[in-house]
Formats: sequence, C-alpha cells, structure tokens
Amino acid sequence: MFVSIGSAFALHAGHGGPSSSPVLFSSKLLPGKGSSAAGGAGSGSVALQSPAAGAYTSSGSTSTTAPATQQPPSPPKTLPVPTAGNLPAVASPAALHTPDAIVLFPTPISAADETHLDHIKGVQATTVVDTGTVNLGGAQAVAFGVDPATFRTFTPQSSASVDRLWQYLAAGSLVSSYDMATDQKLQLGVLDGITTAGRSSPSVQGWMGAFASLGLPGVDLLVSRTYSDDLGLAPRTGAVISAPTLDGPALQSQIEQAVPGSTVELLRLSKIPQLTGPGLNNLQRAALISAALSKVGRPYVWGGAGPDVFDCSGLVQWSSKQAGILMPRTAAEQFLTGEHIPLSSAAPGDLLFWTYDPNDPGFVDHVAIYLGNGMMVVAPHTGLNVEVVPVPTDNMAGVVRVVLKTS
Repeated sequence: MFVSIGSAFALHAGHGGPSSSPVLFSSKLLPGKGSSAAGGAGSGSVALQSPAAGAYTSSGSTSTTAPATQQPPSPPKTLPVPTAGNLPAVASPAALHTPDAIVLFPTPISAADETHLDHIKGVQATTVVDTGTVNLGGAQAVAFGVDPATFRTFTPQSSASVDRLWQYLAAGSLVSSYDMATDQKLQLGVLDGITTAGRSSPSVQGWMGAFASLGLPGVDLLVSRTYSDDLGLAPRTGAVISAPTLDGPALQSQIEQAVPGSTVELLRLSKIPQLTGPGLNNLQRAALISAALSKVGRPYVWGGAGPDVFDCSGLVQWSSKQAGILMPRTAAEQFLTGEHIPLSSAAPGDLLFWTYDPNDPGFVDHVAIYLGNGMMVVAPHTGLNVEVVPVPTDNMAGVVRVVLKTS
C-alpha cells in the first residue's frame, strides 16, 4: 500500500522554525569576515551580501596540499563574483505567477513540447529550468539553473520585487533558500565549495550572495542557467507552471499528455481534490509511532532521511516506510497525502504541519507525528535531536489523516 502523492523530485523539506519577515539587506563585509545565516537568514525574506571585489572568503574548498606520491587535485573552478560594476539589468516583473506545479522531464524538453505546455488551456505561464543535485555545505541540495528574469515571477512577492537579488543571480551569485541557509548555517559573502554529481570533492566554488524565500518545496539552490553546466545540471529537464484556473488532476493529466514521461508535482492544496478512502489501521499507526520513537535522541540533519540522522519530513518518511507505507519526501508534499481534519480530531499516527514563512503562507515547511494527549514526536531543527514534545499551535497549517490506495 502507498500514499497517493509520490515524489520523484524533492530531497528534503525545511527546518522547524520561523525564517522570514521583512526584506533584509546585510551590511558590507569586511575582508575575511562572513555574515552567518544564524544571525541573518532567520530574520528576512531576502538577505543580500553587498558586492565588493575582494570582500569574500573561501569556504568548503579542498586543500591543495597532497602527499608526495600524489598529484594535487585541480583547484575548483570559481564562478563569477558580482561587483558593484558588473550587476546586469534584470527586467522587473510585469505580473507574478502562482507556481501550481513543478514538472520533471526524463530528457531535455524540446521547443515543440514546451510549446505544447504553453498551449494547454488554463496554463498562464511556464518557465523551463535546468535541474540537478549537488552537495553544498556537506548536504545534498536540489539546484535549479534559471533565467532570472522569468523565474523571479514565480517566487513570492517579497523575493520577486528585490531587483538586486536577481541581478546578483544573473551576475554569477548563488542564491540559497532560507531553509537550507538556516539549517546548514551558510554564510553570506563567502565562496562555497560545490561538489557536483560523480565527484568526491568540490569542483566548483560559487559566491553566496543571497538567501531568499523561494516558495517551491524542496528547491534549495538557484544559479543562473549560464552556469548550469558548471554545476552539472541537466539542461531543460524541469519546468515551473502556473495554471490558476485548472484543478489539479486536470493540470496533471494534460501535462503528462503534452510531454509523455514527465513527472508532475502539484504544489498547492487548492489543486488537490479532497482525498477519501481507507486510512492507516491500528497496526500501521502503532508501527509508524514505534519506528519514530525508536529514533528519539538521533540528531537532526538537513536532508537526513535515516536511519541515523533525520530532518522533519525525513523522519516521517522513514517511519512510514517501517509501517509499509511509501510517503513522499517533503513536508509540503506530505501535507497533500490525506484528509485534512481539525487538531481536536487528531489521533495517534496523524501528521501535524506548520508554515513558518509569512511571505508565502501557502508553503508548508514543517511536519511531526501526533502521539496523542497533546504530544508529538518530531525532528525539530539543527542543533536538536529527535524528541517528544507538546504540540505547538502557532503557525499550524493543519492536521492530515493519511489516505492509502492500492496499486
């Protein structure tokens, strides 16, 4: 048996605490100094590092010192570092688009198939992206290579409206999601080593210029598609689609017909019909809870999916698997896997959800497992371990009673 919403896309979900409020610009760095995500990323919808030649430090690169019997590794390629004099103009958005689906393609989408997507009745806008997974700061990160001018129109208004953010991206800067920046304690204004697929050490260095609310579940890192090849991203293998007037099943079906073999991830609860059907039986609920409780004391790690380290949705996914249930990977996707019920009706084994981004209140980024009697088991955030704690109700997005289907 498995849950009705699957995922071939996202690796992990967000942290367990607030991450955004008004727009924040970081102060200019002194040479050799960095601005920590712990002090800056947690307090703004956009945090930007001032561009200044030489005002950055290196982070994550490998040593060039090697044993005498070995050749030193090739130094990582460095992506361009934005300066005050090289920020390109990026067109301001005439209108913003609600991202309703992320689509992954098995091979690069052709121009003809892209036209088919654009011509689906009800599709308002589409942006094609390059996709891949890299290692940044010791954690896997889902990376998108994007056209800054078009992609910005699919992000929350608080991010889309900041011209300098998109100028940085176009000039070669890396842009991290707030969730990843906070959990990995990334720093603004440093050169971060990036390990691309198939490599064991960093092959690229990129300047971390901004943290931003992206509003797309599981997307951790942006780079201008000009530099996608340097990060090993597969060209034209993804798309973000806005179709505000189409219901979810219709949108999903028409995309799959337009581009056979594509994987469609619906992003908004309003796009998902209310699921009804058999829920977890008592044995499955007991197995799910037992599995989660067996991991109390194990550390929270961004992107952790067990069996020894976990993030919030990773704990839910791993524990569900021990009960014979296949669960999607991100909190946002797990929120779409069942019947939505009031907290007063929650039973042990139901899933609890929160949204901590006031700039994108529809974006669910935290999940826990209800134990009953007002208690839950959760992988909270970096610096804490899996624990049993009372259920907080601030910023709660809802409660889900998982619905199963057979196949």
